[in-house]
Amino acid sequence: MAQLVVRNLPDDVKERLKRRAKQHGRSLEAEVRDILAQAPESDRMATAQHSSWVPDLAERMREIGVTKEDIDELNAAIAELRSDRRMFEFDP
Repeated sequence: MAQLVVRNLPDDVKERLKRRAKQHGRSLEAEVRDILAQAPESDRMATAQHSSWVPDLAERMREIGVTKEDIDELNAAIAELRSDRRMFEFDP
């Protein structure tokens, strides 16, 4: 079996993992193994969920007359809002 070393793990993360392991009645190592084993599956499920509603949404948008230009404008507005958000800095 493979081994994995995680360096520079914050102490608070390790403590939370220990508490979680205790709640599940297993060792820290077993808890981390379980979390890592589940991670690829959750990604696969998220992709499957995404792929199931996207075609329905696209069809509905076509039915109500949403055009590619409308989507391009929406994407431009989102990009502008995101760039403004990243530029904001709070300096206490």
